Parts: sequence; structure tokens; C-alpha cells
Amino acid sequence: AMSAFGHSMIRVVVCSPQRQTVGPECLKDLDSHLVLSYRAFVGTPQINGWAGLTGQYSSRLFFIPFPQIISEYTVDQLRDLQSVPLAFSREEIRAFLEKSVESHWSYKNNYYFLSNNCAVEVANLIKSSLLRSELLNLRTQTPKGLLDDLQLHGFVSNEVNFKDLND
Repeated sequence: AMSAFGHSMIRVVVCSPQRQTVGPECLKDLDSHLVLSYRAFVGTPQINGWAGLTGQYSSRLFFIPFPQIISEYTVDQLRDLQSVPLAFSREEIRAFLEKSVESHWSYKNNYYFLSNNCAVEVANLIKSSLLRSELLNLRTQTPKGLLDDLQLHGFVSNEVNFKDLND
């Protein structure tokens, strides 16, 4: 049931070590890309829905190879993936990645499926690393809500045609 709500995560495009220069061709280096994903740290093979609703799991930021995410979502869980480029400046990318590493090592909070979930955590990470005033009122609770808010505030690259995403 939890899968029906979707999941918010950030894909970081990383160039293959064999590339001499950074450029659009790095988008093809899927094996080098990383995904930053806030998840409930369950610690057992079985997820307890009640524990997820009542904050009995800790929330952690995981750095996961992109091919693993593709397999996990599209093969194991039969879920769709959408990749939406964000419109961050080079300085914002640097600040976001620095804050992400800091969060990975030091962040401690509880995961609540309805109120402190992946979408809330990603929104908070973006807000705390970019420090833009238009983000202050971001109060999203769902992955769809986060995408809508980021689009509304101009954080989604204009390369995206949202009509195509809904087809």
C-alpha cells in the first residue's frame, strides 16, 4: 500500500571516470549516477506498517547506485520511475551536495509515513541547502505535491514537458 503514494528521491548525474570533460554526455553514464533517498531504516526484511505510521523507524539518507534503484523499482516492485531535471545553478548543486553529505552522516529523525516521509525530507534538504526565500512556504507531504511545488516555484528545468509525463 505504501508504494501507491510514490517516492521522492534525487538522482545525481555523475560522469563516468573515463570522461575527460563534464557535459551533457554524462547523462548517458547511468552506471555512475547516484540516488539520494530518504528512507525508513527498517533493519529487518519485513516492513511493519504500524511502525511506519507511528515513527518507530529512523529516517536516513541513503546514497544508492542508480542501476540498483532501476532494478529495485522497475523489476522488484513493478513501479514506474520518472526523472525530472531540477533547475539548480552550479553553486546550488555544490551547496545541495555538501548538505546531503552532512545529512547522510549526522541527520537523526524518525520516519512517519504521513508526516515526515521521503517528500518532506527531500523538501527540507532542498530548503536547507538552497536558502531561497520562495522555498520558505514549501509544505508538501507527498511526492506528487513536492513535484508540483518545485514546478510552481521554478525549480524544475524548462526542458520538461509535463504533458508527456502524464501520457
